[in-house]
Amino acid sequence: VIDNTSRDNLKRTRAQPNFLKMLHKQAKKRKIDLRCMPYPMDNRKNNFTTFNIKTQSILWQIKWIFSKCDTSYTDVRISEHSILKDLLKKYIDPVESDPVLRQRLKVYNCEGLDNCDVYIKEEGSPANSQRFLKLDKEKSVLDNLAGLTLVEYPTLYIDYGVCSQYNIVEKGEKG
Repeated sequence: VIDNTSRDNLKRTRAQPNFLKMLHKQAKKRKIDLRCMPYPMDNRKNNFTTFNIKTQSILWQIKWIFSKCDTSYTDVRISEHSILKDLLKKYIDPVESDPVLRQRLKVYNCEGLDNCDVYIKEEGSPANSQRFLKLDKEKSVLDNLAGLTLVEYPTLYIDYGVCSQYNIVEKGEKG
C-alpha cells in the first residue's frame, strides 16, 4: 500500500535531533568533517558516537577491521583522548588481550603490536580508486581524526607488513 508522503513524519522532517546538531558542532570545532546518513539507514541507527557535555569530549564508536583475519570488532564510547596503541592492546597484546580474541587474531599477535599499522579510508574518493591514510598509533584518536572526513564513525583497518592492497596517501595530500 502506497501512502501519502506528506503524512509520513519521518519523511517530512528534515531537522536533525539536538544531540546530533551538538555532535556536528563539536566535531567541526575539532576540525573533523562529520557526515551523517539519514535515520533509516543501518549505519545511522547503529551509531553510538555521542558528545559528553560534562567532560566536553566526543565519545566515539570505532570499528576495527582486521583484514588478514576477515574479522571486525566495534568499540563504543571511546574517548577522543585515548591513544590508538592503548586501544589496540585489547586485541593485539600477548598479555593484556582477551584469550578468545588473541586466538582469533593469532596472526596479528605473532607479528606484535609494534609491527601493525592502522589505516583509515579517505572518504570522498572514487570507489574504483580507494585511498587510505596511515594513522600514528602513538597519537590520540582526536589528533589522528583532525582534518579528516568521516561518515558516522571511524572505521580503522589494521594490517602489518607491506600492504600493497592499500593505496596509501599522506594526510592533506590531494589527487
